[in-house]
Amino acid sequence: MKDYYAILNVSSHASDAEIKKAFRALALKFHPDQSLTGDQEKFMAIQEAYGVLSSREKRQAYDDGVLDDYFYNEEFIPIYTTKSEETFIFTSSKNEGKSSPEIY
Repeated sequence: MKDYYAILNVSSHASDAEIKKAFRALALKFHPDQSLTGDQEKFMAIQEAYGVLSSREKRQAYDDGVLDDYFYNEEFIPIYTTKSEETFIFTSSKNEGKSSPEIY
């Protein structure tokens, strides 16, 4: 299992605000549109880590070591809105019958 805390360079006791701040700084630094520091592979890892750690339910599952059962039954789709802000959409078989997927 990937170490999402290490990817975002935060402790496992980091607050939601600390995680968001770390994500935004790293996302800006490694965004693929950045000519000097852009790194799409690193950027996708950062997005995945934030997608898990920014959700209380997914973070708890990750901390409990049962994330595979929860997260990997979903499809992760990053949506780029601006260079400094990203929106994440998680679709899941759990969302069947709902009008829209969860948006973070």
